[in-house]
Amino acid sequence: AILKKSVQLPARDGVVRIRGLPYSCTETDVLLFFSGLDVAEDGVTLVTDHRGRNSGEAYVQFLTQEQADAALTRDREVIGNRYVS
Repeated sequence: AILKKSVQLPARDGVVRIRGLPYSCTETDVLLFFSGLDVAEDGVTLVTDHRGRNSGEAYVQFLTQEQADAALTRDREVIGNRYVS
């Protein structure tokens, strides 16, 4: 999986899509992964399946597009025991 700009959202909106998250991943885990970058308040959205369980995907809203671009450099880093992209 690769960190990439969501094609479903307008360009240059500061949102990054993350895939490959551990199913046990929390909002706090995502915030820690992006420590040093400016994530918007309530800016982490964990995607869930039809049963309400984490799907391994999330969207993160950064305060600026520059912060989102910096987040993309963390592609293939690890959260828990999983590479995220």
